[in-house]
Amino acid sequence: ALPDKLRWLILTDNCIETLPDSLGERPQLQKLALAGNKLSKLPLTLAQLNNLELVRISANNLTECPEQLLNLPKLAWFAFSGNPFSCSTLNMASVPSLPSSSFNLHNVLGQGASGVISRATWTKNKTNLPAEVAVKVFKGTVTSDGYPEDELQACLKTGDHQNLVRSLAQVNEDGYLALIMNLIPKNFKNLGLPPSFTSCTRDTFPEGFTLSTEQIEKIVIQMENVFEHLHANKVCHGDLYAHNTLFD
Repeated sequence: ALPDKLRWLILTDNCIETLPDSLGERPQLQKLALAGNKLSKLPLTLAQLNNLELVRISANNLTECPEQLLNLPKLAWFAFSGNPFSCSTLNMASVPSLPSSSFNLHNVLGQGASGVISRATWTKNKTNLPAEVAVKVFKGTVTSDGYPEDELQACLKTGDHQNLVRSLAQVNEDGYLALIMNLIPKNFKNLGLPPSFTSCTRDTFPEGFTLSTEQIEKIVIQMENVFEHLHANKVCHGDLYAHNTLFD
């Protein structure tokens, strides 16, 4: 039932154990979201998908890395956490753990596939932390990005950098997982807008939006510095889109 001209396939959070070989015979496929299933292997025919740019296979039962994906010429985003072959042993104590009762959530600042970010204030004054913070409360048990625990680990593993939002603390309770971060000043705005069905994997921008050559150069240099920092900490950020980037 897969259309010949298929470009974008989302099968997140089902009970799929196997995929047909015919999936590798869809040459226009660009986005493939398979997180939260019961896959123990992927078809070898996926090696034929030369236009595939994004693959999410997190939260499955893969015991080996599917190497047929690694030579795909356009693959830029490969998310694979939460599989037996990718288990992490990160020390989660890199920031303090706090109870969810230690803060009050206020207005929603934004949300994505994995959680909702809100402005928050402390129920009791904490002199070692800012008076206002941002709190990301993770959704459910599995999202299109995989398990919330894996995303929290990745955030903590990145450490501190002047071009990253700083992680201050965490909440790790039954049914409640959250990351407490610095609140970004209001003068920061999203650099781009999310992809559309037409652009598929490419960011979109408001009509008439422009930047000077000097501004673009500054952004590129800072993004490059972030990449070097992440890679030095063994973290790969496959979602470094303009719509996930804030600038002032």
